[in-house]
Amino acid sequence: MTTTEQQSIVSSCWENNHTTNSLSSAVFEISNTLP
Repeated sequence: MTTTEQQSIVSSCWENNHTTNSLSSAVFEISNTLP
């Protein structure tokens, strides 16, 4: 495996984590606004 391949895998994992965190934060905020 080349360094470029490793970097692309790491960046894609980071993007997936970032998206998941954003969705979790949004759901958390929405659930807080509900009665």
